[in-house]
Amino acid sequence: MITAEYGIEALGLEEHVEGGYFRRTFQADHRPRISTAVGDRYTLTSITTGRRCGTCPLGPV
Repeated sequence: MITAEYGIEALGLEEHVEGGYFRRTFQADHRPRISTAVGDRYTLTSITTGRRCGTCPLGPV
C-alpha cells in the first residue's frame, strides 16, 4: 500500500508554510529577476503540490 509519506518522499516534496507539501519544478533562470521589497524573485516558477487527505481547509475534495 502506498502511503502519503512514501509519496512525499518519492516526489521530493517539502512542507509548505501554508500547509501541505510542494516542490519547485521550474524557475526561469534565463530571465532577469524582479526586485521586490523582500528581495529578488524569479519572473516565473512552477511547483508541484500535495496535501494529506483530510487536511484541506475547504473540506473534502
